[in-house]
Amino acid sequence: MSKLGRRLRLFLYLAVFAAITTLALWPVAAEGASGDPEAARACGRTLGRLASTVQRGDAAQGILTETEINAHLARILAHNPDARVSRGLRLGLRDLRVDLEPGVARLFVVSEIVGVPFTVESRFSDTGSVSGPLRLESLRVGWLPLVQPVKWLAEGRLESLLDHLDDERTVLGSLTSVAVTSNQALVVVGPRMIED
Repeated sequence: MSKLGRRLRLFLYLAVFAAITTLALWPVAAEGASGDPEAARACGRTLGRLASTVQRGDAAQGILTETEINAHLARILAHNPDARVSRGLRLGLRDLRVDLEPGVARLFVVSEIVGVPFTVESRFSDTGSVSGPLRLESLRVGWLPLVQPVKWLAEGRLESLLDHLDDERTVLGSLTSVAVTSNQALVVVGPRMIED
């Protein structure tokens, strides 16, 4: 290959890399209604009640609003400095929000690496079946949609957050059904059945 051909190929690779990087790092606002301290407390009470019921071996349901969930997540981030740093990759966690629309829940994880912020958006649909409460539909980093969802992008950030949250971990681990409507979710939890 000629020198000009190698330079053109290098230029093309750099242009594609720059375009992908720009799409991934272009700011995306985390959507979802914010709440006040009372909304955060209401979410905490509902999660506590659901977790206690599951720990007793019973099923329960509760309604969580988008405002309550986001206020609760903001309170957790504000009061748990360790939750802002993930394991593995050293990514800082800036914000965590949920946006609820009929049949769809979107989770926004706003992180930073070396001071550069980026947003990971996970889009879930409620399944309405026993196959699982939510199904991951899509994942994008910034404006860059990922063809094959890469779960570790969001999971790494959430693992360190859940380390400090017993009720939340219990509820998430015992979800049997989630019905998402506009700005709220009906959450059903119960003891998990172990299949042989």
